[in-house]
Amino acid sequence: MGYEGAIDYLDLPLGGMEWELPDDEILGPWAEGGTESWHTGDGKGVVALSATARRFKMRRDNEEDFELFYDMAEPSEMEEKALKCVVAGKRRMKAGFPTHETTHYVLLIAPKKTDSPRRDKIYERVGVGYMAGKFIDLGATRSAGLVSIQ
Repeated sequence: MGYEGAIDYLDLPLGGMEWELPDDEILGPWAEGGTESWHTGDGKGVVALSATARRFKMRRDNEEDFELFYDMAEPSEMEEKALKCVVAGKRRMKAGFPTHETTHYVLLIAPKKTDSPRRDKIYERVGVGYMAGKFIDLGATRSAGLVSIQ
């Protein structure tokens, strides 16, 4: 684990989630190669997800449609600007309910401090949260926002 101590998980509504995301939203290390199993000792020793990183608007008030839980201390204002999110799922709603009002459950990510030449595309988990779709740049495409999460 990358942290000492506990990290938060979201209490999601049982049976109330839509996990059906586009195929290119989140790709695990197992997505390519077709092996039965994948271990940290395999390959280069790095297990990473590839995911579409989306910008989102920060909210400081205590509205029901936005809450973030950080793994460590809350980020500084400068660090907040670099935060992005990965949509992991959304609350199941009735047909026709507007996407911008639907609650999206997200993984919060930030640029990882690294010497890699691809450092602008390498991120790490910094928390989890939920927010209405109106706060997320849902128009981001894979080609524009695909990053590695280590």
